[in-house]
Amino acid sequence: ILKNILMVFVINPFRIFEENAMLIRAVDGGGTGFRRADIDGTKVVSFCVTRRAPKNVSELMRFVKKGLPKDCAGISYAIAGVIKNNDTLVHSPNIHFLDGVRLATETAEATGLPSGVFNDMEAAVTGMATLLPHEKYFMGITWSSGIGLRIWNNGKILSVAEGGHCMLDPSHFAPL
Repeated sequence: ILKNILMVFVINPFRIFEENAMLIRAVDGGGTGFRRADIDGTKVVSFCVTRRAPKNVSELMRFVKKGLPKDCAGISYAIAGVIKNNDTLVHSPNIHFLDGVRLATETAEATGLPSGVFNDMEAAVTGMATLLPHEKYFMGITWSSGIGLRIWNNGKILSVAEGGHCMLDPSHFAPL
């Protein structure tokens, strides 16, 4: 259940927990820093950006735990990279100190709260699909310290490639 709750939070940031509001700490990691927000139902309660990017897991844990509300139900991360079992960051293109780290496990041990880690683009594109239910096929693109994209096709992510390395049209009629 918790995994589903955390997934709903990350992939559907504008309609989370409408009926049973609970406070979730969301952490977004990028190449130049980290951001965190405490979200209660559909309301952002607090927001913070690092002044400098953490250099190791203990610095990140200090940032994540700082001011953690007592009624927080869980912590969710959205991070660029290959994520295994919503726990381990196998490889990040720009946050190398997290490569191989079981981030959800480390966070749960440090805070006592259930935690989940999600690929940032998969979370974003799934959220877009929720906000745009009439769109059955589209590509979501973001850029900041890097360019990320995912393709949505009838309820699932079609490609897990990054920009420049993905199939845009899976049909037999696609140009070569």
